[in-house]
Amino acid sequence: MIAKAIANEAGASFINVSMFTITSKWFGEDEKNVRALFTLAAKVSATIIFVDEVDSMLGQRTRVGEHEAMSKIKNEFMTHWDGLMSN
Repeated sequence: MIAKAIANEAGASFINVSMFTITSKWFGEDEKNVRALFTLAAKVSATIIFVDEVDSMLGQRTRVGEHEAMSKIKNEFMTHWDGLMSN
């Protein structure tokens, strides 16, 4: 609610994302969903993206026994997140 209130006060768009909206059972769809999220945010900028349970998604990058798909989601997310600061 705080992030939504800040977006409202700043006149920015607000996107609420959870792990369930990003992840998919199909190979490669996870990265596509992350790209779509940041593409949407760029089109309707200024945007605040609130990621629910971000700690479960982006905890440690080298977690033992982590599935390759989760590693790909982290890499895609960090790549786009990093790009936000350079634009």
